[in-house]
Amino acid sequence: MDNPCHPKRMSSACYLASISPADGFTRIARDPTIMAGKPVIKGAMITVELILRELADGKSFSEIIDAFPPLTMDDVRSALAYAADFICIQG
Repeated sequence: MDNPCHPKRMSSACYLASISPADGFTRIARDPTIMAGKPVIKGAMITVELILRELADGKSFSEIIDAFPPLTMDDVRSALAYAADFICIQG
């Protein structure tokens, strides 16, 4: 039961002020002065949203990494994990 979003571990209070590196997302940054505060891959200026949209369009991890050279496989995985936790927290 290590998953923080497991129903037995969720609290009724929403704790999403921001998901930060302290929450394990060291590859993701949020800064109101960068990309309108959207979560981005650090050092790449590529939003988590863009990665998710590329995946939704049917692109593979490899195709995304090839299209956006600063990205790594771990960056794409981190974006997915970030989005999953965001949805979990938001409900």
